[in-house]
Amino acid sequence: MEHVNQEFELDPPLTQRIGLTYDRIFTGEIGYRHRREYVVAGPGVNLAARLMSKAEPGQIVLDPLAWEAVREDFVADTLAPIPLKGISQPVPRFALQGLSKGEGFHLTDYPLVGQREELGKLKQAIEQTIAGRGRALALVGEAGAGKSRLIAAVVEQASQHGMTVLTGRCRPFAQTTPYFPWSDLVCQWFELSEDIPAETRRQLLKERLAEFDLTPSFPAFANLVGLPPARMTSRTDHAPARQGPGLFATLKQQTERAQPVKHDMASLLAERTAAGASASGSRPSIWEALRERASIPQALHTLLERQALRQPTLVIVEDIQWLDPASREVLDALATDVPTQPLLLLVTARPETVWEGEAIHLSPLSAAEGEELAAFALRATQLEPDLAAWLIARAGGQPLFILSYCRALRDANAVVVDAASSQARWSGPPPMLPLSLQELLLAQVDQLGPEARDVIQRAALWASPSLAGSSAACAALCL
Repeated sequence: MEHVNQEFELDPPLTQRIGLTYDRIFTGEIGYRHRREYVVAGPGVNLAARLMSKAEPGQIVLDPLAWEAVREDFVADTLAPIPLKGISQPVPRFALQGLSKGEGFHLTDYPLVGQREELGKLKQAIEQTIAGRGRALALVGEAGAGKSRLIAAVVEQASQHGMTVLTGRCRPFAQTTPYFPWSDLVCQWFELSEDIPAETRRQLLKERLAEFDLTPSFPAFANLVGLPPARMTSRTDHAPARQGPGLFATLKQQTERAQPVKHDMASLLAERTAAGASASGSRPSIWEALRERASIPQALHTLLERQALRQPTLVIVEDIQWLDPASREVLDALATDVPTQPLLLLVTARPETVWEGEAIHLSPLSAAEGEELAAFALRATQLEPDLAAWLIARAGGQPLFILSYCRALRDANAVVVDAASSQARWSGPPPMLPLSLQELLLAQVDQLGPEARDVIQRAALWASPSLAGSSAACAALCL
């Protein structure tokens, strides 16, 4: 937004303030047949509006529940609680500061169950990469199928063989953010934590790039990791200098002179950068930023290639179903070149994701493997048959769902472990599902087709206990 304000000399400048909450809300159409409107309503909507009204320009303010839901991926400052209309106690607030990049790879906290064949194939790929024959592989499976746990096992194997491990993560909220996973990878690799001051991060980035003889690519990498240009000044401190005619004015002048319009992006950016530099002096223009952005793919490719020549390298990109188009181009180019380099490219993806290369498809756990994992999660060595059948029927052999159900049962004290036999068994009737587990089930429903989702939504309206069996049958049929 700062770039836009400067480029177009907006006075007053554009500003925004945002309030975010985390709660259940109602969304849908209301009204008569010929006059309907789409509404979003609920206490969370009102709270978000009030948090927004108290925010400073440029602030994104979260309530405690929203902050708890995103704190693993973002950094924030704690603000003083404030009283809000309609709420008895002052509301704690958190001001979002940015993405939490460079946190590294987090190992999962449960043993690898099953997937021995898949792990064997990945060990073979590691050995081939060390021998100089890289590969590009995808681990494909539904949400909760155990991709992250298998990745953790691969990371352990690669580290034992002396490989460098680089990890970038895709996120659903960043599907329109260019190069997001590559930015995450570079920040983790070069230790450019968001907690470090910008000038210190800038110096660290220069030093690390110098190790690869890539100092000329510093502007591209600074743009990639979100470092503000060193010469950028705030509009509130200095009036922006004129940057020459805007893009539309330039095109109009070319038309009036009967000159052909340049359709080549590189040529246009070069022309506008030169014009902006001559007019603005030391302050970078938006055209410089775009030019730096356009050089990121080649700079990334060169960096990873030189790293692989120094040491066999494992590059992991997680959840590419959320990959932005610009990152996909970098990924595809890298996948094409890895066979000639000691570089193993490993991605994780959902089944619906397009991937042209080799793929390892993860199957659900067998009943015996599911029971083994559930016993570990419940801190037992075995499960009574009724409990095992209840868990396996609902989790569908997906490790994440098995662990989530077990955690919910422990939190509700619905399961006890016999001290003598170490067998887990019911302590009473199955409890109501907590909010977090309901969200996991909703995620499963979202993967269904429109007709199946419609059946489940209709079944959910059956509140009568006498119809519970029919509702469960419909849900089971759809899933």
